[in-house]
Amino acid sequence: MHRRNPFASWCRCCVAFAAALAMTAFAGSAFAVALDTPTLKLDEAGFFRIDLDVTAGASGAPHGFVVQWMNKADYLTFGWPADEYGAYSNSCDFTGTPTLNTDLRSSTYQLAPGGSIQIQMGDLFDETGIDGTYLDQVPPGEYAFRVWAEGDAAVPGSASTPSVTLFATTTNPECTQGFWKTHPEAWPVGCTPMTLGTVSYTKTQLLAIYGQPAAGNGLISMAHQLITVKLNLCNGSSPTNIRPRWPLPTR
Repeated sequence: MHRRNPFASWCRCCVAFAAALAMTAFAGSAFAVALDTPTLKLDEAGFFRIDLDVTAGASGAPHGFVVQWMNKADYLTFGWPADEYGAYSNSCDFTGTPTLNTDLRSSTYQLAPGGSIQIQMGDLFDETGIDGTYLDQVPPGEYAFRVWAEGDAAVPGSASTPSVTLFATTTNPECTQGFWKTHPEAWPVGCTPMTLGTVSYTKTQLLAIYGQPAAGNGLISMAHQLITVKLNLCNGSSPTNIRPRWPLPTR
C-alpha cells in the first residue's frame, strides 16, 4: 500500500506559503505609487539668502519634502548626484513644523495637495522641523536647486521624482544671521556695543548669543533676529517695512 509522506506534504505547504509571501512583497513593491513632484519658484534673493516657494503636486507632500542644491558651476560639470547625498551638493529634509520663518499658507512642511510654503535657504540655523547637511548662509554666487516629495519610509518607491532644476543667484548685500555669526570681522564699525532691550552687549557677548542654537526657544531665536536686524541696519539696509509676499487674511 502506498502511504502519503506527511513530511513531503508539510514541505509543499511551506514552499507554497513562502512563495505567497514573496509574491505579496513583490506586488507591494512593484505597485507602489510615487507621489506627484512638487515645484520650486524663486521668491526673492539676498546677499547670503535665497527664498523659494515649494508647491506640492496633486497628491501633496504628506511626509514633507527634500531640497537639494549645489553651485551652478559644479552642476554644469557633474550634474545632480544619484541620491540625496553627493560630494558637490547639500540637501535639507523639511518634514516638521517651522517656527522661525513661518508662512500663512501652511503651518507645516507636510503639504496638502497643491499646498505651498516658503523656505529661506541661508537662514535655516534656528529653524525647526528640518534636518540638513548645511544650515548656514548661502555664499554669494549662482546655484542650482531641485525638490522632491519625501516618500513613506514603509513604502519603498513612494517618493516623488525630483523637480526640474531651478537656477537662482544671490543679490543685494543684506546678510543673514548665519553670515554675521561666522564673519565677525565683517561687522560694521560702531555697531557694538549693542543694546538688546535695556542691556548693552559687547561683540564677544553677542557672538556667544549667536552660538546658542534656538532649538525652538523663542527668546533665543528673537535675540538672533534682533542682532541680525541691527547689524544689517548698521550695514546700510533700509529700515522700511517689508511688503508681505502672500495675501494677508481678511476679516
